[in-house]
Amino acid sequence: MAGSTQKDKAGSEPETTDRVRMALFVTGEERNSQAARMNLARFCENYLAGRVDLEIIDVLENHRKALEWRVLLTPVLLVFNSERPTRITGTLQDPEPVLAAVGLHGSEPVL
Repeated sequence: MAGSTQKDKAGSEPETTDRVRMALFVTGEERNSQAARMNLARFCENYLAGRVDLEIIDVLENHRKALEWRVLLTPVLLVFNSERPTRITGTLQDPEPVLAAVGLHGSEPVL
């Protein structure tokens, strides 16, 4: 995701200031859906530091939205970073695909 950047006074690494928009499709309290929720929450806390707009959609309650986005299995994360969202399936245990989708590939967690 292309974003605006700012340098601090010391001229260190630029910091992305754009918000990241995502939608996580889950199936109720199913085990993989719970794991995806927890892993995504940890990811957002560690890497996005409050710069995320996240919608969690339970396909059991809102199947129309799943059909609209052609979500046929869960859990799946949509990262809206261009005209076509990036889709990442599974429990999101590995942060690398999400980092790449939000344009932060190789970034370290924010402490």
